[in-house]
Amino acid sequence: MRQPLLLPILFFLAGIFIADALVEIPASGGIVFLSALLILALITVFRWPKLFFAVLCVFFLVLGVQRYIFSCSHGSDASIFKRADGKKITLYGTVLSDPEWRFGSYNSTLVFPFEVKGLLFNREEKNIKMRVLVKIHPKSEKVITGDKLLLGGKFKLPENKEIDGFDYKKHLRRKGISALLYSSKGDVFQKVNASNGPVMLLRRFLARKRASADSIVRKKLTYPASAIVESIVLGIRWAIPESLRDVFARTGTMHILAVSGLHIGIIAVVMLTILRSVKCPQKLTYILTIAGIYTYAVFVGSRASSMRAAIMGSFVFLGLLLGRKVDVLYVLFLSAFCITFFSPGQLFFPGFVLSYLAVLSILYLVPLTDFFFGFSEENQHKDRRGIMKKSILKSISLSLAVWLGMMPVIASYFNIITPSVIISNMIAVPFLFISAISGFVLILTGSFYSLALFSKIMAIILDIIIVCFVKILTAISQISFLSVKVVSPGIFFFLTYYTALLVLILLFYNGRKVRIHLIMFLLFICNLFVWNEIF
Repeated sequence: MRQPLLLPILFFLAGIFIADALVEIPASGGIVFLSALLILALITVFRWPKLFFAVLCVFFLVLGVQRYIFSCSHGSDASIFKRADGKKITLYGTVLSDPEWRFGSYNSTLVFPFEVKGLLFNREEKNIKMRVLVKIHPKSEKVITGDKLLLGGKFKLPENKEIDGFDYKKHLRRKGISALLYSSKGDVFQKVNASNGPVMLLRRFLARKRASADSIVRKKLTYPASAIVESIVLGIRWAIPESLRDVFARTGTMHILAVSGLHIGIIAVVMLTILRSVKCPQKLTYILTIAGIYTYAVFVGSRASSMRAAIMGSFVFLGLLLGRKVDVLYVLFLSAFCITFFSPGQLFFPGFVLSYLAVLSILYLVPLTDFFFGFSEENQHKDRRGIMKKSILKSISLSLAVWLGMMPVIASYFNIITPSVIISNMIAVPFLFISAISGFVLILTGSFYSLALFSKIMAIILDIIIVCFVKILTAISQISFLSVKVVSPGIFFFLTYYTALLVLILLFYNGRKVRIHLIMFLLFICNLFVWNEIF
C-alpha cells in the first residue's frame, strides 16, 4: 500500500467526531484499552498483516476519542467549579497567547486563554489544571504570552444554550476551555513571574518584536490601511472595522486577513529566493526555510491558521530535504493528524475545514476547470497577448475550482455564497503579495532612523494601494447577485452536492469530456440552492 496511514488517520478523525457527540463519556480506562489494542496489533503484525491493519484502524479510532476527551477535561474535582459559578475567585496560571481587544458598546476588554495551575475560593485552595478564557479590564501593566499572573474576577461556567444555531459552550469545549473569568478594575491583578522555557522565551521575544512592529505600522500608516497591514503582516485582526469586515466577507476575501497558507507561502518564496541568490546549499536552504516559516507562524501569535499552514509547508520541504517525491495528499493527511492530535477541536472550526478543502480542490478540481477553459500542453501561447490571456483564465480556473470545493461549507458556516470570489481573488491575491512584502519593508525601514525618508515613501505608496484595493472590493460587494444570503444547508444537500462533484471528477479522470458536464453541474447546483430556500 502506497499510503498505509491514510485510512488509520481517517479513523482517528472519525474518533474525534464520535467523541464530540459523546463528550460526557468518562476518560478513565481509555489508556488501558489503547494499550491492549496496540499490543494486539504488534502481535499480529508479522503473521496476520490484514488483522494488524484492522486492529490499527480501531486503535486510531479509540485514540481519536481519547485525545478529544482528554483535551476537554481539566482533570479536577468539578464540584468546586459548580460552587464557584457566578462568584468571585482567584486564579494562578500562565498566559497562553497575546491578549486581543474586544470592543463593546460601553467598554473594551482584553481577552486571552489562561492555563490555570491553582485557585483560591472561599479560603479553599486547590492545585488544578484547566484552561480558562479571561476577559479582563485593561490594566496599566501590559500582558504578553508566558506571563504568570495572579488574577481575580467573576468565575463563570459556560451556559448550555444556543443563539442563532451557535452553541457557545460547545465552541469553548472544542478549544479546550472549561470556564470564563471576568476581571474588572478592582479585582486582583499581579504579575508573579514569567515562563522561562526555551520555547516560551522565543515566543515572548517574538511577541515583543511584534508589538514594536505594530507601533511602527500604526505610526506610519493612516487608518484603516494600518489595520489591514496589521492583519496581513502581523496577524492582529481586532482593529479592522466591522463595515470593512463585511466587505471582505461579501467578496469572499476574508482569507487574506488571517495569516494562513498564502501568507506562509509568500514567506517561503521570499526565503527561497534570498537563500538561493546567496548560493546557499540546497539542503540548508530547505532547513532554514522550515525554520523561517515556523518562526513567522509564532511571530504572528501562534494562531491555529498560521501553525496549520506552517506544519503543512514543513512536510513539503521535509520531503524535498529527504530527496523524495512529495505526495501532497499524504502530506495533507499527516498534517491534519498532527494538528488534531494536539488540538482535536480544530477539526470543527471553519478555518481548518476550509483550508483542507481548498488544497483538495486545487489537487482534484483545478485540472478539471483548466480543461473547461481549454488549457493543454499543446496550446501554449508564446506571444505576450496569449500569455496574458492564459494568466487571466488560469486565475479564474483556480478561483472557480476552489469556490466549487468550498461553497457548501462556506454556506453552512456563514450563511452566504459568494460567486464574487472568482473575480475578487484575481485582485486580492496579487494585492496580498504586494502588501505583505511592502509591509515587511515598511517595518524594516521604520526600525532605522537613517531610513526614515524611505520608510515615509513606502508608507505613502502602501496607503494608496490599500485605499484603491478597498474601493474596488467595496464596488464588487455592492453587486447584489455576487453575494447571496442562504440558509444553512442540511446533510442531504451536502451528500447530494459532493456526490455529484465526485461523479464529475471521476468522469474527467476516466477520459470523458467535461465541458458540458461542468455546465450541467453548475445548473444543478443552482437548482439545489433554490430547493434550499435562498432568501
